[in-house]
Formats: sequence, C-alpha cells, structure tokens
Amino acid sequence: MHDSTRLAKKGIPTVTIAWDTFEVPARTQARLFGTPDVPLVIIPHFEPGETDDTLRRRAEETLDEVLTWLTSDRPPAKKRSP
Repeated sequence: MHDSTRLAKKGIPTVTIAWDTFEVPARTQARLFGTPDVPLVIIPHFEPGETDDTLRRRAEETLDEVLTWLTSDRPPAKKRSP
C-alpha cells in the first residue's frame, strides 16, 4: 500500500491487488495514508491444494479489471454473480 499511495498522490495510475484476507488492512492503510479511493482489486485467497493452473486462471480473470483501473477515468463495472 505504501507504493500505491505514493504513486496515487503523484497522479500516476495505480492499482493494488490483494488477497481477500488482506482487504480490510489494505483499505485501512489507504485511508490512513490519505488515499482512501486508491483502486484495489481483491481476489480470493488460495486454498490448500489449488493447482498452479487454478491460480493462473484466477489471475487472468482479474486482468481486465486491473487494466480498466489503469487506463480509464472510471472504475470497472462490477461483475454480477451467476
């Protein structure tokens, strides 16, 4: 969060990717560092036994959201749950 907040304060597009288990601390730090709106992409923490392919697929699924945060003035649309 230190790097993301420093970049955001300089006007440099940034996004932080965090496991869901770290969402609250990440948002708290962003707020304490004066950048409560710094973009966060939250992904589910891996489960024991998950394969590299599963983790890779999960990372690829977040790519569009990360790119949207970095290249757009608007936040990405929220995905609907099936």
